[in-house]
Amino acid sequence: MLLAIYNAANSPETGKPLVRVSVRLMKDGKPATKPFDYVLTETEGDPIPHLRFAEYIRLAGLAPGMYTALVEAKDMVTRKLLKQEAPFEIVN
Repeated sequence: MLLAIYNAANSPETGKPLVRVSVRLMKDGKPATKPFDYVLTETEGDPIPHLRFAEYIRLAGLAPGMYTALVEAKDMVTRKLLKQEAPFEIVN
């Protein structure tokens, strides 16, 4: 999984952003795995300031079929929440 988050606010205390990301894999509207949770604090500056996140998510052991990755990113400074869904298929 690869994502970039733009316009995260900097914390007055640390001068850095604080974004919590949660990824849930769903099959038929039900959780297929436990949520994957991450905390992002390091900004990259090029081409414009953003938080970049890249992580492998283990799919071994999941049955073939259609799934949805539900991604939620919450800016802990402004309390704004962004949600996105990405469908994918596991085949044999």
